[in-house]
Amino acid sequence: MFIPRGNDTYGNDEILSLFTIGNKLVTPSNHVYVIKKLIGNGIFGHVFKVVDPNTSQKYALKVGQFGAANNLIEKERNIYATIENFPEAQKINFGRMVDFFTHEGRFVIILEKYKMSLFKLLQNRKFQGFPLFYVSFMIKQICNAVSALTKNSIIHTDLKPENIMVTKDSVLKIIDFGSAALNEDSIPEYSQSRHYRAPEIILGCERTFQIDIWSIGCIAAELYLGLPIFAGTSALNMLQLMELRLGKFPTIAFFDSPFIDNYFINNEVKKGPNGSVEDPARFAIPKLKDLVFAIQFPNETNEQKKVFCDFLSKVLEVDQYERPTIDEVLLHPFLKMQPS
Repeated sequence: MFIPRGNDTYGNDEILSLFTIGNKLVTPSNHVYVIKKLIGNGIFGHVFKVVDPNTSQKYALKVGQFGAANNLIEKERNIYATIENFPEAQKINFGRMVDFFTHEGRFVIILEKYKMSLFKLLQNRKFQGFPLFYVSFMIKQICNAVSALTKNSIIHTDLKPENIMVTKDSVLKIIDFGSAALNEDSIPEYSQSRHYRAPEIILGCERTFQIDIWSIGCIAAELYLGLPIFAGTSALNMLQLMELRLGKFPTIAFFDSPFIDNYFINNEVKKGPNGSVEDPARFAIPKLKDLVFAIQFPNETNEQKKVFCDFLSKVLEVDQYERPTIDEVLLHPFLKMQPS
């Protein structure tokens, strides 16, 4: 069985020597945090669980390496500061920055810590999805958050279940703005986690706000089906799965791709031996629409499934110029779905 990804938790020795487990960290404003454990790391930084000894409140401490990584932490701080100025109805769907300071030449952010992510929620359900009305409820919150970001020229660029936290009241909180772009021109060529990566990123085409719309579509399908629908092991495999699930690519949409000959032949995505396509998630049914109709939850109607499939067909439009804007997405009837 395909087992979705997890996070490594090894750390850089220098970072770990500065943020030793069990030690107290005193900020320039004399606030004290006790470092409890390393809970995640990436190329640019590390995340620790810390506790305020006076209140026993748990937080996440994020610290960057020197140089460019330090700049990314500062950028993330600035984005959280921007979010703090959003109207209350908008900022409810974002994580919150509690503190920001410098320690040993490194920028440090203290963030609210949440126990549960969408990924862990799926994991707890043994990767069985959710009923459509609940998928609608969750996706609408994500869309509201992305709409607020878009209005402030922010592209998250790494929307995925691990970066969306869930409170005990089922409020979703988008976190991790380390990879975010402050305008379309600053979206890196290599963006998004693989399973949520838009085809225009894979093919090296123009990068726009629409990459976040694609990720929303991937998340919506995963929340219903339980597993990533494009669980590719390579760029080619990702494109193969997109064609398998969604139908033939409109290659004219990617005429400016520098990689078109690497991945396409006779206007179709190249295949493996005998026309085969590896599907790491091992879905028994290839087409996304058929997968949706194969899922059975009590009281769900075919009409509701049709509405969901229409939503997916729009947000997972491989031609980014035909993909709806976030404001258009918010008008879709799927996001108004109620329990049957």
